[in-house]
Amino acid sequence: MAAARFGLIVAERFGYCHIQLESDALEVLNYFNDARCGYSPTYLLVEDLHAVSSKFTSFYFSHVKRRGNSVAHLIDRSSIVLSDECIYVGNFLPGILALAEFDFT
Repeated sequence: MAAARFGLIVAERFGYCHIQLESDALEVLNYFNDARCGYSPTYLLVEDLHAVSSKFTSFYFSHVKRRGNSVAHLIDRSSIVLSDECIYVGNFLPGILALAEFDFT
């Protein structure tokens, strides 16, 4: 859930206004769509996700199967040793473009 929040904050920072957020964590999507609220850290993150997502012109949050999210997992595994924050806007790691094409098929 924190990763989804971080992604939305980065998208806002870069000036994007039409967002499609995909997650292979169905639980995150369920919490986001759930009308309940609370004071646990989970619900506070959900509240923050709603607040940040409302800033975009359009926002769509959907679930994808883990197999369809291989690019995110490769980047996640490789960025562990790089830094606390790693945003790729070009010069992608070897194999990223091939995996992205695989995810779309």
